[in-house]
Amino acid sequence: MAAVSASNVWAVGSQPVTSGIGRSGLAMHYNGTSWTASALPAPNVPVNGEWELSAISADAADVRATGFVSNADGLVEHAIVEHFNGTRWSLTQAPDLGPNYPINTFNAVLAISRAAYGRSASPPPATRPCPSLPSSSTSTGQAGRFSRPPPTGRTTC
Repeated sequence: MAAVSASNVWAVGSQPVTSGIGRSGLAMHYNGTSWTASALPAPNVPVNGEWELSAISADAADVRATGFVSNADGLVEHAIVEHFNGTRWSLTQAPDLGPNYPINTFNAVLAISRAAYGRSASPPPATRPCPSLPSSSTSTGQAGRFSRPPPTGRTTC
């Protein structure tokens, strides 16, 4: 799920196909009042195969969702990327990474528009990996609180 604002929320997943066996990708948008399903371009799917979306990222002008196509045996054939430009969705098959990467899918995506960082093509602010709490950090007994707080700053989780 990606929330741009209280009236601009996106969620992705899959739904049963209307006929046959399998599932198809699903993207839904919440406008602050109700949810609506988006019409997505479907990738080529093998007979009795399926496609699903598993990750989404959005800002005010750009939405990207990633997922995969699998065959009838449930084996992932390739990753896909769906893009919403504010008007319509388009589909891109991700590059095939070859036999050394048998699970060819994405688990996360980040949408960054130039508008968010000015008109230049300069990269976004630096990010750093998510902090991991050392084993010496102990819970204070309060939900979600630890004796040593995680570091501050922008992280990529």
